Amino acid sequence: MTVTVTTRGANQLALRFDQFPTALHGKLEGRIGELTATLDDAVSTAAVDRFEHPTGKLQSEVAKRIYGDNPDRVAGVVSVYAGGNANEYAKAATLEYGSNKPRKVASESGVMMRINGSSRRIKARLSEPAVIRAYRYLRDPLEEMRPEIVAALTEAISETIAQDDIGVAI
Repeated sequence: MTVTVTTRGANQLALRFDQFPTALHGKLEGRIGELTATLDDAVSTAAVDRFEHPTGKLQSEVAKRIYGDNPDRVAGVVSVYAGGNANEYAKAATLEYGSNKPRKVASESGVMMRINGSSRRIKARLSEPAVIRAYRYLRDPLEEMRPEIVAALTEAISETIAQDDIGVAI
């Protein structure tokens, strides 16, 4: 195997490698923004289409965020954002992953009860498991888009390499 390295001058080569990440960052940010918007639409549609009685609550909580302000990071995220309501996150996770955990059933008279003059702690009873199937409204659209995402990002990198004329191969 032979490797040939041609340099046009150390300063010119260093300048090209300094500029390359900036050009790639801008191109990736644009592509990731487009892909994130497409994924957001697919997840919002899945959040409505996969449930028997949709209320629109989960669809309104699906949010996209694009991180491109840091020169070392470009990311697009589609997730559930419900503010400070922790119950909504638990609901969204249960619908995405499913559940078969038993539910706690409180006793009728509270935690403590006097029986025969002595205090005894009544343990919370557990009901039968509530089986909730996984709807995969977040993961399935992402898996369906995976080939498109890989192709778009590979194309963005290839275009930047071709425009920059740096002899780097993917």
